[in-house]
Amino acid sequence: MWFRTKTYYCCFMQNLRDSKILDYLFSLPDNPEESDIEADDDDLEQVFSSHDYLSTPSTPLETWTHNYKEQIVNNDVQLDSLIDGNISVASESGVNFEQDDETGEFTDSHWDDDVTDFEELNLPSVLDPKPTVNFALADNELVYFEKLFDDLMIQHICFQTNLYCKQKNSAQWRELTVQELKAFLGIIIVMGIHQLPEAASYWSSDPYLNVNAVSNIMTLAHYKKIIENLHCNDNLFQLATNDPGYDKLYKIRPLISAQNKNCLKVYHPSTSLAVDESMVAFK
Repeated sequence: MWFRTKTYYCCFMQNLRDSKILDYLFSLPDNPEESDIEADDDDLEQVFSSHDYLSTPSTPLETWTHNYKEQIVNNDVQLDSLIDGNISVASESGVNFEQDDETGEFTDSHWDDDVTDFEELNLPSVLDPKPTVNFALADNELVYFEKLFDDLMIQHICFQTNLYCKQKNSAQWRELTVQELKAFLGIIIVMGIHQLPEAASYWSSDPYLNVNAVSNIMTLAHYKKIIENLHCNDNLFQLATNDPGYDKLYKIRPLISAQNKNCLKVYHPSTSLAVDESMVAFK
């Protein structure tokens, strides 16, 4: 197995065709009684010498290979991977040598248990998470929702939406009110529970599709207008993408900030938290 690995390594370094590599690795010997299991260093040197593997290096990759040639032959280092033309070799010490695509230089990178760079935070331990608001047993879902999505947030969205429509001179727009926005949010929640093929189906004349809890609240045209113009922040103050202070979440930043504050107001979490089904990539 080691002979085949080293043979493949040599073939790879010479950019040989796949058929030629397979020929070196799996072709039958001239003498049927021989096998590659009994191959010794003489066989390996014959493979090496049949190409320019031991010739004078001319590229950074060849230079590095030449320097590590003897270690590879003596089995001091093992071939870790050959992926996309990049070579990564792992030594017995566990250090990985990786080649930079641009410079051709090899650097070592590895994981270790050294965590001295991290700041130690002596935070108080909280093992008893609990709500900080006294809810009554008779309180329904709307009471809980309004603790998180309060009137200040609703008013802010109404203001920014109306402002946006004025800025772009939206045709046939009538000013959005707090009550209308609450009704709109209720419709969105109902649509998530009672799902239909498309939004227009909730206003359909077909009794099998029409949902009175939606169609009786507002017209389809007004619903579409809100969808088209709904805003949480003023576009005029958004920084350019090349600005150091650019915020990818600028359009919904006020909503996120308000939600974070409201969550802290109504609930005191434990210091032991778990992130479940995260939708945003993070490190």
